[in-house]
Amino acid sequence: MIQPVKDTALAKDRTVRTPADARSARMQAAIREFLHKRLQLKLDDVQKRKTKLKGGQADKARELELKRNKEIARHQLEEWIADAALRASRIEQATHILKLTHPQAKGTNLLALGNKAIADTYVGTHTIGTDLRLDVIGDAAALDVAAFLSLGVDGKSLLDYAIGRDPDLAAAFCADRQQTEKWMGAFAKLAQPRSRPASHKFAKQVYWPLAEDGKQSGKVKYHLLAPLFSTSIAHYVWKIIEEDRFSVDAQNARAARRTRTAYPHGYRTYPDLAIQRVGGANPQNAGQLNMERNGKNYLLPSLPPAWRAERAQSPLYVNSIFDHLFGNRTRVRRALGAFQEWREGVVAAVDSAPARRMRMGVARELHDELLQFAAELHEVKPGWSLDPGCQLNPEEQCWLDPRRADSDESFAAFCRTNGWEDSVCARYENWLSTRLDVPAVLRSQTEAAHWASFLNEELHMIRIELSRHD
Repeated sequence: MIQPVKDTALAKDRTVRTPADARSARMQAAIREFLHKRLQLKLDDVQKRKTKLKGGQADKARELELKRNKEIARHQLEEWIADAALRASRIEQATHILKLTHPQAKGTNLLALGNKAIADTYVGTHTIGTDLRLDVIGDAAALDVAAFLSLGVDGKSLLDYAIGRDPDLAAAFCADRQQTEKWMGAFAKLAQPRSRPASHKFAKQVYWPLAEDGKQSGKVKYHLLAPLFSTSIAHYVWKIIEEDRFSVDAQNARAARRTRTAYPHGYRTYPDLAIQRVGGANPQNAGQLNMERNGKNYLLPSLPPAWRAERAQSPLYVNSIFDHLFGNRTRVRRALGAFQEWREGVVAAVDSAPARRMRMGVARELHDELLQFAAELHEVKPGWSLDPGCQLNPEEQCWLDPRRADSDESFAAFCRTNGWEDSVCARYENWLSTRLDVPAVLRSQTEAAHWASFLNEELHMIRIELSRHD
């Protein structure tokens, strides 16, 4: 068990008391180790300052020695816990912190563990599960109390034990049970709201109208909604992105891609990622987790796409757009190129779950691009399929030149009775399956079933879109 550094002048008045119970002893050992590390940092700082002293600075040396003795006394177990219990009232636990919305806001912070009953219907604090980290906000000089209460013993934090008024924790503190009850009560308040909920003029506020008051006709009541920054979710996302960007595994995967060598797994990228700095030189003022992030909060882009449509031209001299024309579109080449690059760079079977997810993601992107391509051709002057150079099959003419039917009755009759939608879907299915290695997938019964189900859903959506132009 690590013992705090002792000054010989103080040792005679301070003896180490070890509780008899094993769990209580483990708690006390964890506390003493925590205090020892904190004290050692203080003493190292004093020692550095002493080594810089020059001759003739005896007064300064005595002052530093006095400071050393004071720190040793202050970090004795009972003395430090008594002081920590007093300072605990200056901080509070929270999952949502108002100062992360505006640094001068002085409203209520929120400790909300989420609603587990809604499961995955909505993303919330409950989504994080066992990885949830609670933040601490308040006097930055008292954040060491939060670090102390987060010490874990036998799978629970000291704060959890304090809230439960655990007798083993009381024994680890001191022999005076009445005193330890007061200390545990002070620590337990860390997880309790400090005041009634209140917003602030610098906070985000939304007045949500309710039904009109029947008694006072014409007057509308409101709920005041105050969206708060979820520090717990922000910290969870920050950890994931930091791991994806800077971990050794991620760096090795990127290196493998650059050298075009196989690697057991891929890596994630976050385009257009922004960083919001909170707290300036004092990030601890916006919470303990913000201090751990050094004030850095990642912002994912939530911008509308910068759409750059390719200029559509009549598909002349081709029997089907699926021969070459559609496959040569920029977005189609990019999507298929990314899929092929992924297949070459990742050690995964074509019928594996990662390959399935990648294949379905690319298929959805190609589906969207196919509908966009058709929409662009619908803007071309009606009747372009009558051009002598148009060799397009009649079914795709019905699909891509629908307004020709307004002036061509025979064409309109053909499109109404031909069932061209099924023909278009069949061509697209063949084209898609070839590009995405589907023949290899069909050798696996499980993956074949997955692909068939997915493709049926995709083709159903395409038929719905095609029927709008029937």
